[in-house]
Amino acid sequence: MKEKTKNTIIFAAKVIIAAALLYLIITWIDLEDFIAAGREYPMWSLIPLVIFFVGTIFFGSWRWKVFLNAHAIEQSILNGVKLYMVGYFFNNFVPSGVGGDVVRGYSAGKTSGKMSEVYASIATERVAGLLGTMLIALVFLPIVRPPSPLPIIIIGLNALLWAGTIIFVLLDIETFLRRILRWLPFGIGEKIAGFVEAVRHYRKDRIVLLKGLLLSILYQG
Repeated sequence: MKEKTKNTIIFAAKVIIAAALLYLIITWIDLEDFIAAGREYPMWSLIPLVIFFVGTIFFGSWRWKVFLNAHAIEQSILNGVKLYMVGYFFNNFVPSGVGGDVVRGYSAGKTSGKMSEVYASIATERVAGLLGTMLIALVFLPIVRPPSPLPIIIIGLNALLWAGTIIFVLLDIETFLRRILRWLPFGIGEKIAGFVEAVRHYRKDRIVLLKGLLLSILYQG
């Protein structure tokens, strides 16, 4: 009974927050301009755009599932899509998409009981997505031929990110982090080191890293 009451309260809180945020959006925009812009929009394109958007989320959920499975966390692609949708909703109000990651990570962490591992999978997703984006930019560089100094910046960022990733994977930094962060109160240093260890867990399975990168290229592309 207590669990049912708790779930009801959480659901009610989500509805209230969603309604409040939507109300803020409505009050911030000019409704007449919004309606006028909507009339000019080609409404027929909504269906293919929605299908394309959901398909993109499918690849993101698949990638997340791959990283979660490496920590022995089972999650269906469909449930991942649902959590991604919830995360995208919060991304409308929180800058940089961090809010969406926090929300979907918290939901998955509560379900699995492995909060650090879930957030480690999301952090690895972010890195894989960044590497995938930079790799796409590098591949299309000769085709697009952007003006200087963009080619130099793209090549430099690729070299920097890939080198940093390789160093992070190869070097044992958990012990070093525990030594320099042990003075932090409330066990914060240990939690940070534990999170880094959960992220570095993926270096033990190069197949997972390769699958995650390939899915990131599809998702970011």
